[in-house]
Amino acid sequence: MGFLIGFLINCAITAAILSFIPMVKHKGFGSCFAVAAIMSVLNVLLVSVAALPAVLCAVIVALIPILNVILLPLLSLLFALLINTISLYLADQAIEDFKIKSLSDTAATAAVLAVCNTVIQFVLR
Repeated sequence: MGFLIGFLINCAITAAILSFIPMVKHKGFGSCFAVAAIMSVLNVLLVSVAALPAVLCAVIVALIPILNVILLPLLSLLFALLINTISLYLADQAIEDFKIKSLSDTAATAAVLAVCNTVIQFVLR
C-alpha cells in the first residue's frame, strides 16, 4: 500500500512539473499523469536492464583513484539522464495527447525532471 501511495505521489509531482515545462505540449494534467506513470514503470525496467553495464563501468572507474572522485558522480548523473530520456521519449510516443518536439527537448525535459525530483526527495527525507 505504501508503494502505491508513493508511486501516485511521484506521478502527480512529475505530472505537475511536466505541465509547466514550455517545451512540452499536452492536453491537460491527465496526459501528463499518464506519461509520468509510464515513465515510472519504464524507469524500473530500464534500470534493471542497464544495471550490469553501469556497474561494470563504475567498477572500472573505481579502480583508478583519481577518476573515482571525478568520473563516478558524472557517470551516475549521465546514467540517470539517459534512463530518464529514454523513458520520457517512449512515454511521449505512447500518449497521443502529449508531445515533445525533438530529442534534445526530451533530454532537457528529462534533466529538469531529474533535478526537480532530486530536490523534492532531498526535502522529503
